Amino acid sequence: MEPKSPFLSPWRIRFSVALLMLLAAALGMVLTVLRQDGAWSYWEKAVIGFAIISLLYSLYLRRSHHIVTPLTIWHEILQWVGLLGTVYLVATFVKSGLIGRIAAGLEVVTLLALTTFTLGIYIDPSFLVLGLFLGGFTACAALLSEYLTSLTIPLILVAIGALYLILRLHHRKKASPHISEKSDSL
Repeated sequence: MEPKSPFLSPWRIRFSVALLMLLAAALGMVLTVLRQDGAWSYWEKAVIGFAIISLLYSLYLRRSHHIVTPLTIWHEILQWVGLLGTVYLVATFVKSGLIGRIAAGLEVVTLLALTTFTLGIYIDPSFLVLGLFLGGFTACAALLSEYLTSLTIPLILVAIGALYLILRLHHRKKASPHISEKSDSL
């Protein structure tokens, strides 16, 4: 039985869920690039948010008589529990110092992309696309991070060179009056 309200049409719900998850992922990617420490905390909480949104969407599909069986919902729950366990494991690696927060954030987004993509196989095809977008976001963040790192090293070298030149010129200016005083006394 389809919901009677046009607001609750399956297309609008599907679009809203995908848009919400994409916006949350985009926010997380921006945080990952700009505020590495804050991004890790964000992704830990975002995984729980993604799981809740996904499970609510599955329950909506079941309630509106789409083909989602209780076994499928149970599989989804186990998949999210597995992801949460893996995120806990990554958090343990971060706390012990084995990996940094940036790498951990990117790992969690990659795991989230894989989980979402897999949900698309047996729940709703929109999750396939969402998983691909999350994977694309992760690749872009990793490439942007790599690009920023490769830009930072030359900029640091240029800054060191400029600092050296400024200090050398300043040193020459200080040394010049002494040289001119010596030549005046001769």
